[in-house]
Amino acid sequence: MSLPYRWKKIYDSASSYILTHLDERLSIDSLCRMQAVSPYLLQQSFRAATGLSVHVFIRRMRLRKAARMMRRTPLPLKNIALRVGFHSFSSFNHAFRKAYGCIPSVYRDKGGK
Repeated sequence: MSLPYRWKKIYDSASSYILTHLDERLSIDSLCRMQAVSPYLLQQSFRAATGLSVHVFIRRMRLRKAARMMRRTPLPLKNIALRVGFHSFSSFNHAFRKAYGCIPSVYRDKGGK
């Protein structure tokens, strides 16, 4: 399915910004201001491109980056959680377990499998 040009442009620009600023606080409002679009249009662009809401997209990208860092670096898990934009280790732990089926320490111990 092909996205309308405007939606693709909004998604491409916003997702690029998100991926380079995962460690920062990201909000729908700030992304909308940067794109000069309404929250509705931003959400529609993301849903059409990915099937995900903006919040779910951000969380998924943060968790993917964290998983990659766990496989490639010896950084403590708390540091990884902060570097990918989680503001508490407990919220990171909960989100990671929900997405990967195990807590981060088990994931790392199994070599990311």
